[in-house]
Amino acid sequence: MKHIFKWLFISILLLSSLAAAVFMILESGSFYQTLYESESHFYGYWAAALNEIFMGIMAAVWITKRDKHGKQQSHLINYFFKLLLVILFITTISGASYYVASPIITNIQNQKNQSRILNIIDSQIANNKKSLEIFSSQNQKMNTALAAKRTWESQQQAKSIIGGNQYTFVLWFQLIIVILLRFGIQSSNLGCVWLAGWLYRKPAYKIETEDQKSVLQSLNNREINTKPKIQAIRNNKINTGIRTKTDPRVNLYKQQDIRKREVFDRQDNINIIRKQIVNYLNLRNEGILMRDIAQAVGVSEKSMLDIQNNKISSLHFDAKNLETILKKFKIVFDQESASSF
Repeated sequence: MKHIFKWLFISILLLSSLAAAVFMILESGSFYQTLYESESHFYGYWAAALNEIFMGIMAAVWITKRDKHGKQQSHLINYFFKLLLVILFITTISGASYYVASPIITNIQNQKNQSRILNIIDSQIANNKKSLEIFSSQNQKMNTALAAKRTWESQQQAKSIIGGNQYTFVLWFQLIIVILLRFGIQSSNLGCVWLAGWLYRKPAYKIETEDQKSVLQSLNNREINTKPKIQAIRNNKINTGIRTKTDPRVNLYKQQDIRKREVFDRQDNINIIRKQIVNYLNLRNEGILMRDIAQAVGVSEKSMLDIQNNKISSLHFDAKNLETILKKFKIVFDQESASSF
């Protein structure tokens, strides 16, 4: 059932990406088409379609390599792919936005031109009013009438220009909305492609062979004693009543010998637990990262590599810590589906 929902979600993501890609192809292709003299071959739409196809490929592809320690790292070619993705993204957004924003930009330019014309008309009205005053004072009826007519015509022209103007900030707001809309659609398009690719690459752990099942069963049935022999040795000494008075040097040697055996027993127990953890690591399918396993059991990736490579420090790991990690391994590997890996 989980796989059905996974593929259904991937299909929805790809269909949404396809719809967004068609929208961007139509808008950016309309602009690219104006750059060609002949419109019969639809070169502009071909260019827009190739842009979308290449962007989808660049967004979905992620190449990895393994270093000398077996850890997966990003390949350098990925940075080249992302550079191409940014270039194609800018060209597509610019083409689609310019096709719709071109009339708005023209209106903004017309607003600026009309503002200059209004300034000229205002100066003409001021000059006509001065001429009208002069002609009226000199009792020149003909010139007075002409000056009054020019003043009235200039005022009517100014009113018609002001009435046809739009607010400049409204035009700029429309321009910003147009660009942000295309940016959001194209970003969502690439996000859907990337998410679909990530879900497709995400490994789902499962036990595939009978050998793996039998090994896991034997590992789970085996019990680990975090204090194997240390407490038993101490109880033996106390219960048997060995408290003889001997040379202090003999007692010192015995104490040192007991401490050595305790250290050896502790180290043997740690090695037993570590080997079982390594057995679990060897059972993982190819493609499951060490980072994902470490996150699932709640330790760092470096600590997991130290356990695998037998570089366990007594300051960071003891039998109890390793047993806790082993129990988490059992919980994770016993699940029917470890898709949370």
